[in-house]
Amino acid sequence: MKSTWASGAIELLRHADSHLNLNTAFDKRIAFISIDNGVETIIRSYLSLPKSKSGVKVDHKELDEAGNSFPRLLNLLEKYATAKLIGVDVADIEHYHRIRNTLYHEGTGLSVDDQYIMAYRGIAAVLLGNLFDVSAGPPTTENSSLERLILNWNQIERILRVKAEPAGYSVSHRWEDAFSANLSDSEAELVSNLRSARNRLVHSESIDKNDVGRWVEESERILRKLSETAESKSAVTLNISYLKKRSTSAESNILCKFFTAPKSSKEADFSAPFQWGSTSSAVPSLEQ
Repeated sequence: MKSTWASGAIELLRHADSHLNLNTAFDKRIAFISIDNGVETIIRSYLSLPKSKSGVKVDHKELDEAGNSFPRLLNLLEKYATAKLIGVDVADIEHYHRIRNTLYHEGTGLSVDDQYIMAYRGIAAVLLGNLFDVSAGPPTTENSSLERLILNWNQIERILRVKAEPAGYSVSHRWEDAFSANLSDSEAELVSNLRSARNRLVHSESIDKNDVGRWVEESERILRKLSETAESKSAVTLNISYLKKRSTSAESNILCKFFTAPKSSKEADFSAPFQWGSTSSAVPSLEQ
């Protein structure tokens, strides 16, 4: 049933995948635009579900008023499905949607870097899994891609949040997740750094493949650590008094930065992802 509700989005993502390996400026534009259409379909379909299917009651008057406004849809998603936004932020989606608008309205001669295409596909896959519990299929590029980093971070944040639940913390209590996951101070700092790197790369002006590869490796190391912890302990119980005591220590300064907000899409530089008629990794400005 869930796959039926998500069938339109899945079809759009598969259409995007069919263009990814053709390696022309035109096919890259089509792939990116199809991914964006898939993301919008995922969001709209979820918000349109009956409460018996989604678990949330969306005011259909608000949905009707949103119409074809993508920013309004994002606002509704954030309002009604905050708990579902694991491993992704609405600012990520808005950032890539603006890139799509440039490609759609000024696309002649423009291409888009492969890493940005795959990053958006990764975001779409995360949304599809979070909202419909449906897989978009395996990552379509090499293991060191930005898509892989996004998917890995989704798994990491999901594990950390699940481990926070026994302590009674909601998804808004971010830094306590480190305690709940039983991470050491150094590991908590690494997770914080990984979060910052993930956000920086998703919103970056240029992509360094070596930098991406490094953080993919770090993300997989953290995933292995969390998996080992989950296997060795059937449940994690937090001592609240101990948590409060630790929160006053120097380590909490690190953990309070645990989930820093990504760069605002309003401040992002949207010229960097584009290329003029080339499929190389060089990224000249749109103004050139």
